[in-house]
Amino acid sequence: MKTKKIILTILISTLLYSNNSFPITEMRECLNSVLEKTTTFGQKEMDKRFHKLYHYCSFYGSGFCRSNVYFLLEEIKKLYPQIDLSDFKVLYLTTENRINRETQKAKFYVKDAREGRSKSDVKSHPITGWIYHFILEYNGRIYDLDYTNQISSIAKSTYIKNFFISDHSTVLNSKMLDTNAQFVSPEEILLFEVDGEKFVDNVLAGIDFADFHRYLENNNIRKQKLIEYMSGN
Repeated sequence: MKTKKIILTILISTLLYSNNSFPITEMRECLNSVLEKTTTFGQKEMDKRFHKLYHYCSFYGSGFCRSNVYFLLEEIKKLYPQIDLSDFKVLYLTTENRINRETQKAKFYVKDAREGRSKSDVKSHPITGWIYHFILEYNGRIYDLDYTNQISSIAKSTYIKNFFISDHSTVLNSKMLDTNAQFVSPEEILLFEVDGEKFVDNVLAGIDFADFHRYLENNNIRKQKLIEYMSGN
């Protein structure tokens, strides 16, 4: 019953902020068909599950990175009831402008980002700009459902280099630069680490960002530099 309430909360929140319907029914049917329950869990199992979710299912929702991470955690818990989701870290990437609610937008840019709601509709953006992003970390490995060049885990040390764009001129030459937004380099991107168990239990994928930022502040979750976090410093 608790899980159903959480899913309903996220669905309602998603529908309120988007004109597109989120394919929850289709996603559920697909998940149940490809993921079998087992009693053991480790890095190998995590990579296997992530690959299946990424490659075979209509699990992915373009523009719903926060909900995508939630459903990934929720399915892992369902398959491995004994697992401690606190071993997983939800990483929230954003900009100083967004945290301070400044009127001027600020964007960081990535390459080979995924678009599309199913395996038959997946495309890759050469370059695109974002104001925030959510990913998952487990055992020092990054799991990013939006990165088309990596359908399994990726080392923290290579994640930024492979996915993020540090050169302003690269974005400018690609004609993808939002001239109304401040360009944010990887060195300027901020990161907040949220315990996976608390992310699920507190339904953090189903609240608005003002409340989410308030949760970070009230729980003394400090902001870090993305580049320092990924380097292990």
